[in-house]
Amino acid sequence: YFLFVTSGIAFANERKYGISGLALRTRTGIDFSIAFGGQFGQWTIGPEIDYRRLGYKEAVFGALSTPATGDSTSYSFALYGGRDFSITHFWKLHGGISLGVASRHETFTVLGSQIADDGPRFQGSIRMALEYAFSDLCAAHIGYRFTYLDDLREFDSMPIHQAELGLRLNL
Repeated sequence: YFLFVTSGIAFANERKYGISGLALRTRTGIDFSIAFGGQFGQWTIGPEIDYRRLGYKEAVFGALSTPATGDSTSYSFALYGGRDFSITHFWKLHGGISLGVASRHETFTVLGSQIADDGPRFQGSIRMALEYAFSDLCAAHIGYRFTYLDDLREFDSMPIHQAELGLRLNL
């Protein structure tokens, strides 16, 4: 069995809202995930739960911009699958993919007006990590993860880039 505990920094590009051309610029956010399940040789498979939050800092309409507050938060549940590639006895390269559903919560306030929406949406991600095994039971990893969250009514889809640090426990 395995247990991945990962935290990271999340980055998203400017996001579109509605058909009006309004764009929202995001702040750097946080991500925390836990995946656990079966280890079958070099393969891992099991459920993954994830929490991610990115803040909004500015609303842009054409050449005009104004400060905006609010955030994009998602809680997800997915099926995780991965594969280890041994480099040396202590070093591994780990690749993984997860597919599932995220509960998206979007809120922003601009010029005194608050806009909010939420709902379940598709989420998929691809991950690559470099691991160093301290022992047969514990390894630390550093990696990159790309996540895609499907659009939510007036809010467009959200491609997210993440830098991650974490631990892997082999149970």
